[in-house]
Amino acid sequence: MKRKNDDWKRELKTTDFTTAFNDQSYPTNDGSNVLDPPVFYDVPGPATVQVLPATGATLRLWDGPDETTSSTYGTLVLQFSDYIRFQPRTDYAIWVTLGKVTWDVNVKVVNTSGGWKFDPLPPPIIATPIETDEQPYWTSIYTR
Repeated sequence: MKRKNDDWKRELKTTDFTTAFNDQSYPTNDGSNVLDPPVFYDVPGPATVQVLPATGATLRLWDGPDETTSSTYGTLVLQFSDYIRFQPRTDYAIWVTLGKVTWDVNVKVVNTSGGWKFDPLPPPIIATPIETDEQPYWTSIYTR
C-alpha cells in the first residue's frame, strides 16, 4: 500500500542547487551577487584552500574562485549561499526555494623569507542551513 506521504514524488519535476557568492578578495575580486555555474561541489570532505606558488601566489578554493596575490600578500574573502530548489511537474511552474546553506571563506597569505604562509591559519569552514523561500539573485557569472 502506497503511503500518502509519497505523493509529492509524482509532483516533482526536477531539483537544483544554485550557488551565488560575494567576493571581497584582494588585490582583485569578482564583486557581489556572482553566480557560480558548477552544480554544487563534487569534492568529498571539508573545504580546503590551496596556495599555489608562482611569481606571486594563487589562492584557490578547490574548484574556484581563485585569487592571484600581489608580490607581498593576498586574500580570498568569499561568502557563499547554496540554494536548494525544486520545480513542480506542472506547466509553467516556477522554481521554488526550499532553503539555503551559507558558508564563508576568509584567508590571507603573506610572502615571507620562508615562502608563502597563511596569516593566520584559515579557520574551519562552517555551513549554516537556513529555512527560507528566498530566490537566488546574481548580476554576473563566474567564468575563470
